[in-house]
Amino acid sequence: SGCADEPVTINALTPTVTTNVHNAKHDVVTSVPAGTTVHDSVSVTGSDGTATGNVIFNWYTNNACSGDPVSTSGNFALSGGSADATSFTKGPLNAGSYSFKAHYNGDSNYNAADGACEPLTVTKVTPNINTIPNPTTGYVGYTLNDSASLTGGYTPGGSIVFKLFSPSDSTCSGTATYTDTVSVSGNGDYATSPGFSANTSGTWHWTA
Repeated sequence: SGCADEPVTINALTPTVTTNVHNAKHDVVTSVPAGTTVHDSVSVTGSDGTATGNVIFNWYTNNACSGDPVSTSGNFALSGGSADATSFTKGPLNAGSYSFKAHYNGDSNYNAADGACEPLTVTKVTPNINTIPNPTTGYVGYTLNDSASLTGGYTPGGSIVFKLFSPSDSTCSGTATYTDTVSVSGNGDYATSPGFSANTSGTWHWTA
């Protein structure tokens, strides 16, 4: 038979694109606390040996990889069929929903293919708040103030509400005698001002 009578077509294979989000310690994560920095990694496998070529990573500020990506990496060359995008980090992250999605560009034996969407949840953190009244003892007519030290938060905002309760309300369950709301702009020390002049003797109580 002639050569033209027996053509043989070899089609490229569709690979499996497996991805994982890593934190700075290289742990695989799907949920992290606010302030964490993450990156993506990929493994491309198939039945025709080790995949070569490049992968790009897309980053979204939702958990469904929907819409246009907020940012896209450059090409990461596969090595042994894998790539770790340690130079395409995201963070430190605010609380919210995010996602990565990898795209493999293909090579001579494997078709281009996408990895699955990788949703990432960034949770709020619970800071520490330690308070010290000023003064801790005094006399009728003294000005009472409270201070709070806020630590362990990730760029905390919002406010601290200080409340002072009279000696007749030792459980702080009624209406505060004095209230002061202080804006928060990060970890640090905050205090009431100008305070309240104690008009009766007894044990006063602060909450913050």
